[in-house]
Amino acid sequence: KMSTNFANTKRSVLHQPAQPGIISSLEAKKGSVSPIKKTSTTFAITKGPPCTMHQPVQQGAVSTPAIKTSASERIVTNSTTTKHQFSSLNVNNSDKGEIIVGPKNCTVMVSFNTETAGYDAEALTEFLNAKGLRTFCTIVYCKYHPGDWRDTVTEASATCKVYVPLMTNGWQQSKECQRETKIVKNRLVEDEVTIIPVWYKDVDCDLDFDYKFDQQKGHYYKHDWSSLQAMDRSNPSWKDGIARLIEQYK
Repeated sequence: KMSTNFANTKRSVLHQPAQPGIISSLEAKKGSVSPIKKTSTTFAITKGPPCTMHQPVQQGAVSTPAIKTSASERIVTNSTTTKHQFSSLNVNNSDKGEIIVGPKNCTVMVSFNTETAGYDAEALTEFLNAKGLRTFCTIVYCKYHPGDWRDTVTEASATCKVYVPLMTNGWQQSKECQRETKIVKNRLVEDEVTIIPVWYKDVDCDLDFDYKFDQQKGHYYKHDWSSLQAMDRSNPSWKDGIARLIEQYK
């Protein structure tokens, strides 16, 4: 209990600057309260550089505001390549940090069926772009560019230097995939494009290439493309393998 009579004191303790955890010597002498030892506050330590926003500000010190980075300075998702390194590739970055390559600017085009290889197509496109291999894929590009996607696919099929079909049974049965592949096959005769097939064999019975279905007009890929350098999707390093093959044709 603190005394309310300050008549005999020259200066009230209420007007003295208070310090956390310290009791005035006057109060201690009077026995009104027991001196309390100053205690320190413990802060949890997390990984990574210290965050100035969560550190206590000392008296008289000026806090440093957090530095904000623009979208163009952010690191590309799942890679160590920044947009600045891609400025010469004439590509765009989405707000999420994805590298988006248009049909006119691409070196590589990924052909796929969404239901059976949509995930692989997106993962491969991001992987190759992170390595500086300009890769176009509708599952990435069309999310940010509305319009007729068939026109976009036709343009990429007619201009890409490397064509990478993800050969699932869904790709075989897709009329759209066969349409774009026909354009590429015609260019192959003129040595205008390189085809790197990705064979789905012993991956999943619901996804694997259907050799029986392949024996019909307009297909016969097993025989027609058997001499091409290719990659098996069952290989754990299939994306690295494709990147190495593309490097040979750049």
